[in-house]
Amino acid sequence: MSKIKKIRRRIMWPIEGLFIYSMLFSIKLLTFRGARRVGAILGSLIYMVPSSRKLILANLKLALPDKSQAELIVIAKKSCRGLMTVYIEFMWFYKSPARMEKYIKVPKEMEPKLAEINDPNQAVLFFGMHWGNWELMTYGLKCSFIARYIKNPLLEKFITEGREYNGCSVLHEKGAVRGIMKALKQKKTVGMLVDQNTKTHQGGTFANFLNLPVTVSKTPALLAMKMKPKVFLCNCKRTKDGFEVCIKDLPQDVEKYENEADLTQAMVDMMAAFVKEAPEQWVWLYKRWNYIPTNWADRKDHFPFYSIMDKNLEFTP
Repeated sequence: MSKIKKIRRRIMWPIEGLFIYSMLFSIKLLTFRGARRVGAILGSLIYMVPSSRKLILANLKLALPDKSQAELIVIAKKSCRGLMTVYIEFMWFYKSPARMEKYIKVPKEMEPKLAEINDPNQAVLFFGMHWGNWELMTYGLKCSFIARYIKNPLLEKFITEGREYNGCSVLHEKGAVRGIMKALKQKKTVGMLVDQNTKTHQGGTFANFLNLPVTVSKTPALLAMKMKPKVFLCNCKRTKDGFEVCIKDLPQDVEKYENEADLTQAMVDMMAAFVKEAPEQWVWLYKRWNYIPTNWADRKDHFPFYSIMDKNLEFTP
């Protein structure tokens, strides 16, 4: 990066910080429904952008072929509103445990699983996805969570404090594997979001997601096979009046999977089930099917318009 760009970025940091803290102050003055309305308005504006709309609908047509165009448009609009509402809700709940307790519910059938995750005598690895409100998925959990470092120190401080206020600690992606292994050895709980692309030369592999290959990080499965923790999928479902904590076990214990590829596929299948259950709660504004395996070249027309060939790996379901 050139010196001019570095200087420009540093000049923008306080401006960005002032904007975010001003929004925080304004959003916290609203009612819960009012905050959600703001998120819905911002999301509607996102959907109006032609490039965003094109990307979302391309993904939806691929993943939900049985839906009509009208149904896909409804899902697309709700997904955009949900995406922006996540950030507005994050501000509205910021350092407000009373608000969280009022609006985030733990169903009775989830209470034993929550207790199991918080058991100080066992190591737990949980994974999440960009579904519902992922910023609230650690509610009620005593854990460390993997997150990307934000270069703007003001924004990094703001977001980290918001995430850690309920007792969780943030581990940044760089060097996170060592931190995860250390935590699991100490019988602690560690979580991460895993529904994003990880290039094959950066520790990713292909798995079948909604009938087409996607790249996904091998790290959760590799760590699980090595450390043998309990593994859960955790999500926070958006409901009409608030949120519900959702926790799912693996179909079988980690020891019963033959290798990390099988375990990775099991995790991806669990995420796909949540997407099918409530597709409007997942973020479709993302190039999820970004890479095509070499041996799928003859089926390139099955992939979205943005997909490119990955020459590093083949994929056999």
